[in-house]
Amino acid sequence: MPRKFVIGISIIVLGIGYFMVSGVSKGSSYYVTVQELSESGDKLIGDRLRMGGVVLEGSITTDVKKLDVNFKIHQDEHVIDVFYNGITPDMFRDGSDVILEGSFTEDGVFVADLLMAKCPSKYESSEYQTEEDIPSEAS
Repeated sequence: MPRKFVIGISIIVLGIGYFMVSGVSKGSSYYVTVQELSESGDKLIGDRLRMGGVVLEGSITTDVKKLDVNFKIHQDEHVIDVFYNGITPDMFRDGSDVILEGSFTEDGVFVADLLMAKCPSKYESSEYQTEEDIPSEAS
């Protein structure tokens, strides 16, 4: 093969590899719990994070005109203040499980740019059924 062809292919492969690695690192978020974040101090300030927790009862305040939502999420006795700007999911309410993506500020507020509410457990089976538990049709 001609030397220029090998050099050209090598540059293309290295370029594609670089863009793949840099794209994955920018799009990834480190998952933390409410407890980990509240105990981290200044270590995680400004980092891109994903966090899950339960919306604290009575903590949701909204500004409908600006689409600003302030609320608190908790895990056991640990509580984090959250700010989100955008349309909230239909399932978002007091006591709902949420997943957030965003960053933690020096003020101790988690600024979320993505808010997802988990479906309530009423859609899950209340108990496990085996084949013996399911009535069979009479032949």
